Amino acid sequence: MSNTFSLEPMFHLLRSLTHGASLAPVLGLGLMQMGCGESTDIRGRAVATIVSEATGMIDKAYVMDTGSTGTDTVEAGEDWDITCSAGSAGTPHVTLTDMRLADGTQDGFYQIFLKEHDGTQDTSQEANVAVMLGPYYYTGFCEVTFDKTNDEPYEADVRSAVCPELKTRSGFPARLESASFHVKCCEGGC
Repeated sequence: MSNTFSLEPMFHLLRSLTHGASLAPVLGLGLMQMGCGESTDIRGRAVATIVSEATGMIDKAYVMDTGSTGTDTVEAGEDWDITCSAGSAGTPHVTLTDMRLADGTQDGFYQIFLKEHDGTQDTSQEANVAVMLGPYYYTGFCEVTFDKTNDEPYEADVRSAVCPELKTRSGFPARLESASFHVKCCEGGC
């Protein structure tokens, strides 16, 4: 059995359901069943930038923040969709979606997916980091760590090193400058 994680099937399903709307690939992550209960909560912040290929300079910066510079805790619900696994069944991962941006009328940092990985690129594996910035979906390989806290099996600190090589399928570059989250009650446990 393979431990790879493929977004392809959900992408195609949602594209057909939304008639090709730009949010289709990102909604796939939010809809996947990853075993989290409704009591999952998270706090933290991520910063990503779009880099101009022509100048090498930052064109735009995006921030995903749960509030008060990442110190406010949010629960899965109407405004936030959170799916996660702290590693009790497979590789630890977390997906955070800001549902307030779901209709696509606002530009912003809509979604982040982080899966524990040492950052080495392996073409036999799916990317372990994905972000939705505005209408574009970027993926790549980055160092991501999950540190369980207080010996709790369903609670972890999730961090990503700087990830300079996120790309769209067309090759447009973005960069994950930082990501740091504390997730609690993964997989429905508390």
